[in-house]
Amino acid sequence: AYIKISEGCDRHCAYCAIPLITGRHVSRPADEIISEMQALIAQGTTEFQIIAQELTYYGIDIDGKRHIAELVERMATLPGLRWLRLHYAYPTQFPWELTDVINRHPTICRYLDVALQHISTPVLQRMGRHITEEETYDFINRLREAVPGIRLRTTLMVGFPGETEDDFKQLLDFVSRARFDCMGAFAYSEEEKAMEKKYGAYDDEIHTDLHECLGHGSGQLLPGVSPNAMGEFASALEEARADLFGLYYIADPKLVELGILSDKDAYKAQYSNYIRNGLMVQTNRIELGRQITEAHMQNRQLIAMWCYEHGQKDNVIEKKVKNGKTYFVVNDFEALRGLFGELLAEIQRIKSEGDYEAGKNLIMRYAVDIDPELHKEVLDRYAALGLKPYGGFVNPEIVPVEKDGQIVDYKVEYPDDFLGQMLHYCHKYSVL
Repeated sequence: AYIKISEGCDRHCAYCAIPLITGRHVSRPADEIISEMQALIAQGTTEFQIIAQELTYYGIDIDGKRHIAELVERMATLPGLRWLRLHYAYPTQFPWELTDVINRHPTICRYLDVALQHISTPVLQRMGRHITEEETYDFINRLREAVPGIRLRTTLMVGFPGETEDDFKQLLDFVSRARFDCMGAFAYSEEEKAMEKKYGAYDDEIHTDLHECLGHGSGQLLPGVSPNAMGEFASALEEARADLFGLYYIADPKLVELGILSDKDAYKAQYSNYIRNGLMVQTNRIELGRQITEAHMQNRQLIAMWCYEHGQKDNVIEKKVKNGKTYFVVNDFEALRGLFGELLAEIQRIKSEGDYEAGKNLIMRYAVDIDPELHKEVLDRYAALGLKPYGGFVNPEIVPVEKDGQIVDYKVEYPDDFLGQMLHYCHKYSVL
């Protein structure tokens, strides 16, 4: 579950509209937050993402002091909790006592999302970020020393007004030297980035839930149609059908009415992210000149490419170039939802009727081939960032605590590293 500990932001970065949208920073009472988590744990929730526009500012509006470390300490010791993950910290005036709390509690993931935006001091000054290049490097180094093995995610901005070629080269050098574990990129505008920051992670969770629980659980074959009628295209078509179910219904106003989504615009981050991933980002995992062969990747390109083509008349999705880089921007979210619905109906028809040729034609036309020029651009952009195409997590192990032959408690333990974890999995589960 996502737990928001505050709303609003007192910082006034030159590029950001969040303070104008949400207002000044207001911290939620700690007891109220803890009570919400206890209620969710009682209902079976064990994992929590702690979010705010500025996580580490928590408490300033209450008594002028930062209380994020105290709050996270209380969260980490709640009975029934498995883990916490912390999102959206700010590098200036960072509360270093928080790192002690992270080290003390295995229930807190060694992960932090810190938006750094740039490394050039003149650019940072124009952005209103109140930090310099030297201070940024010191912050990253100190954070990694304070919490060994911590995973860092950040967001960086290219093309800010006044950025010079030297500033840009400095930023590329920074990315190469800093070696972030995850980084936001490929968004066209600051509005997209703000929307992704506010809704993106939660949208992904809801879309996945709709995909797995209802998407795959829905749909019927007509009498006499074989479950194997789609042959080698069955997997990609079924994944596309489940994805489309999630994409269509994540925009249903009923989800806001039920309190699952926070407001009527929350789904838009998922729509923008899905199109961006399907048309561009995911191809960084594939060697230049090769086709897409994995079913989930085929499904994403099929959906994104079909909607892009069928929405061209009304400019639903627009291909734009800025500073020599390609972007795909959603101009009409309602129309895109309509396209998702049309394609969902067609793929359901294909599966229900066992229309092998129609299914084959969809896959071969939209899901397999990659535009070589666009593919090369994606690979070049990723190479400049120094990011790996895949990420992995060190998963906790829930170990029973026994007394007199009875399980009396559980404790959370972590393997030493990702490689050790995967070798353990191979040894233990290779027979499956």
